[in-house]
Amino acid sequence: MFSWLVTFWAFSMSATQFRLAGVGLSELTFIILMIALIVDSKNLLNLNKSLLTFSIFFASVLLAGLLTNSIIEKSILGDYRDVFALMYSIFGSFVIISSGRFNIDHVIYGSYLSIQFLFAGFVLSLLATGLPIPIDFWYGGGEDLTSLADVGRFKGWSENPNQLGLFLIAAFYYNFYISNLRFNFKLFYSIPLAIILILVNSSATIMSVFVLMLVPYMLDLNLKWRSSVVLWLFKISFYFGVLILFMFGAFQFFNKTGDFDGNGRLPLWWNSILAVYESPVWGWGPGGHAGYSAPFEGWESHNIYLDIATQSGFLGLFSFLLLIGLLLVNLWRLGMHKQVGLVVSFLVYGFSHYMLRIPLFWIVLFALFVSSNSAALVRPRNVVHSKFID
Repeated sequence: MFSWLVTFWAFSMSATQFRLAGVGLSELTFIILMIALIVDSKNLLNLNKSLLTFSIFFASVLLAGLLTNSIIEKSILGDYRDVFALMYSIFGSFVIISSGRFNIDHVIYGSYLSIQFLFAGFVLSLLATGLPIPIDFWYGGGEDLTSLADVGRFKGWSENPNQLGLFLIAAFYYNFYISNLRFNFKLFYSIPLAIILILVNSSATIMSVFVLMLVPYMLDLNLKWRSSVVLWLFKISFYFGVLILFMFGAFQFFNKTGDFDGNGRLPLWWNSILAVYESPVWGWGPGGHAGYSAPFEGWESHNIYLDIATQSGFLGLFSFLLLIGLLLVNLWRLGMHKQVGLVVSFLVYGFSHYMLRIPLFWIVLFALFVSSNSAALVRPRNVVHSKFID
């Protein structure tokens, strides 16, 4: 029952922010899960000390920055929805992954279902435009899903368009790395995912999926056939080709950042750096602290690293990067290359999007951190790597 409830919550994740106004089905389901786990504490695992320390430290630094912001009155916080959203995402995710019944695959599967549902709604809106289908209630952005902009928003009840990229990454991850389908069926079921990916027309999302598909293969390739000169040359050529493609995609992305619209990232990044410079230790608390013409105009940086730095200073940024570094090291040592690709693709997507208030982001990181730490106790590095070399 718990597994089905987690799957249902993940499927309803088109609303993934806690808002004092506009709370959706996903938030309510998430809160019910948290309460049920806390009340039935026997189903909670021993709290992971590393994640608990990270959560408490990160929250403390955020509150210190928020206090600084309230005293100096430097930035425009508007309301305190970012405080609730961020705390809710971090601590809620921590409670969920602490359950002995939790399975990260159910969350990934729910993301996969959400994208397939989006494609079904898109096709239905094209075939039956005259029918009174309340598709806007779920996705928002317009009267129907016949325009690319409407598909790209996918804002859900809590109006967060950036989650679509994470949904697509998780959906591709499930389709190719978790599902037990034969490869030809995997290709068939990836068609709707690819169509939505193209319709969204997001350079960051395309690059992230590109990284997701190639990183595991490149890591496996690096461990195979080490003594073959021919294959060693092939690997070098392959890596060089991948690097060229990635640089081309990065150039296409940066070529759009100078526009004064949703893609205009560079001014936001620069002004977020100026905001960090004024409070480098603990930042300014949750909220948007960048701006197009100057810092503290209430804009998000659209970059998780800069947003973490503006909200929690170098203390919070260091703790976050330390968590990511430990996670990637553990995954690599255990030969969990598919999971490495998933984390790296999330990080690439976060380079141009704000994802700190999205539970899916923290749940994936926390769950993989716990599983890799547990597996590291029983799986030595040389044993895992030997199966690739032999």
